[in-house]
This record gives sequence, structure tokens and C-alpha cells, in this order.
Amino acid sequence: MMSKKTTGNGTRFLRTGPSITRTEVAKLAGVSHMTVTRALSGYPNVSPKAKAAVLAACQALNYRRNTLASSLRRNRSNSIGVLVPTFNHSFYGRMLTQLEMDARQADCHLIVGQGDQSKTKVTLEWADIEFLLSRQIDGLVVDMTLPPAVEARLAHEKLPVVFVDAPPQLDCFDFVGTQDEEGMEQLVGHLLGTGHTRVAFLAGFPGSRTGDPRLAGYKKALQAHDLAFHPELVIHSNFSYTGGYAAAKSLLKRTRDFTALAGVNDYVAIGAMAALHEAGLSVPDDISVGGFCGDANGAFCIPALTTVAQPIEQIASTALELLLTRITQPDHPPVRLRLPGRLLMRASCGPVTA
Repeated sequence: MMSKKTTGNGTRFLRTGPSITRTEVAKLAGVSHMTVTRALSGYPNVSPKAKAAVLAACQALNYRRNTLASSLRRNRSNSIGVLVPTFNHSFYGRMLTQLEMDARQADCHLIVGQGDQSKTKVTLEWADIEFLLSRQIDGLVVDMTLPPAVEARLAHEKLPVVFVDAPPQLDCFDFVGTQDEEGMEQLVGHLLGTGHTRVAFLAGFPGSRTGDPRLAGYKKALQAHDLAFHPELVIHSNFSYTGGYAAAKSLLKRTRDFTALAGVNDYVAIGAMAALHEAGLSVPDDISVGGFCGDANGAFCIPALTTVAQPIEQIASTALELLLTRITQPDHPPVRLRLPGRLLMRASCGPVTA
């Protein structure tokens, strides 16, 4: 490719793009080839004047550092893969935003993929991971449950991996998430503490590594208040608005003998509120509703949703820190962290009105 540059001596033509070499940058900048290398690599012993000359020459020549060749020399691509169940939930948008901000500070880039979500589960095939591996990623952040065979195969790859939110089955991976069981126990305990004795629970997929601990927290809160567990008050969903809406409709067909409802996440809880409204039930006068996530959508629905706020940004930052440690220290012992959620009491919950 050619571009035109005008100087005090007239117009000359310069090659631009990947074909430009550092030698040509050095010649235009009036410095040595080594100075160009040091200036572009961030060495502190390059004078501000020399660095400015190098950057000006790079801009004039449209020089782009060959990151692939550089990564081959360092055995690093400075790219990190991220897998999430869906792009539709703002929970994952917040997490990806924080990951991207932190990755940029570490001079890394993200390659993001999502699972295949059906009405009953989110799936991911080995081919999806193999696509990321073919991009020579330095590490992988996984925010979803992988099939056991896929997780086992990933372990054999010796790739630095950190699981987020949904813990892996194998102990060889790092993990950072929320205290799911404790958080849901706190939410349901709050409902029971305001006089509700019949609390329904809209759960996630059966076998979900985030949904099952939250179901356990629901049961634990009932036990702490000497209340029996009633299976008819539990309906499974797919963690989405539509899943919560359908689960609440199914629950209402089964029974109306409940005064409060807890959703496995905010999306399920908000979907359930729509179904309750259609059924002529008022929130919270007839049914109190709580969720688990803490996204802005819960704050701006009517009434505002009581929820357990997950520390999403802190989880993302911790996950990247763990991953970068794993990349540089592959023999570092696996780390498992669960960060506490925070109960946000809003207008969707109230005391029982007999």
C-alpha cells in the first residue's frame, strides 16, 4: 500500500501498513532500530524526545507493530477468551465491561463467545472452545456450566482457566463467584421475618451449579424458621424473563396458597411479576417478590425489586487477576473464592396483609 506525505522538500511516496519495518521507522525518526524497539515496548530508559520522534514516525508511516510475530517470540498472544451463557442479560454485560477494562490495563484483548440456550439448559460443545484455542488465547474465563466431558477435556489442555459464577466440577480450576446459598437464605429469611410462611421459589435448571445452591439456601431459611418444605411451591425455570413468566403461570395453576415468591435471579423474578399482574395480583400487597442479582433493571421496574446484589464487577476483576496469575504461575495452587452478596430491600416486598 502507498500513501502520500508532503515535506518541506516536496512530496514523496511511502509504503504503509504491515510491510513497513522498524528499520524504516528508525530512519525517519533519526534513531536506532533498538531505540524504536525500546520505545514501542515501554522501556523506561528512552528519552521523551526520542519516544515522541518514534511515535511521530509510526504515525507518518502508518506503522503497526506485528503483534503475532511478537507473541510468537514471547509465546503470548495477549488475548483472553471469555465464555458466557447469553449476551441478553445485563449481568453478563456488566461482567464483560469490567473484564475488558481490566484486560486493557493489562495490555490484553478479549475474544467472547456465548452458549446455546434452550428452554431447559445452556449447552456448549468442544468445537466452541476449540475455536478459541485456535486463536492462541493465553487463558480462558468461563461463566457457565460446561458438560463434564468438555470440562475434563479442557483440563487436559493445560490452558489457564478461571470459572466465574458457576463453579466447575473439577478442583484443578480457579473459581470466583457469589455466596449463592447464603444470599438466598438471607433473602428468604427476610421474607419469613416479615410474616410470610408460604414462600414459593422459582428455581433454575435442575442440576444448575448456581441455581441448586440458591434452592438449598431457600430450604435452609425455611428450616431456620421451623417451616416445612413444600415441593409444590418450587417451579424450575431457565433463568430468563420468559422462564420466570412461564414458571409463575405454572405455579398459579398449581396453587395460589402463597404470599411471597423468590426468584433464582432478577430476570426470573421480574418475569414472574408480569405473570402475577396478569393474574390480577398486586405486588407487594398480595404477593411479595424478591430476586438475586442486583442489576439496574430491578431498580427501575415497578415496584422496584428487592434483591440480593451480586458484586459482579469485583468478581470480574478478581477473575482476571487470578487468570493473569495462573498464566505467569501455572503451578500456583487452585483458588476458590465466594464473595458475599448484599440484600437490597425495595418496594416489591412487604409484610403479610392478612
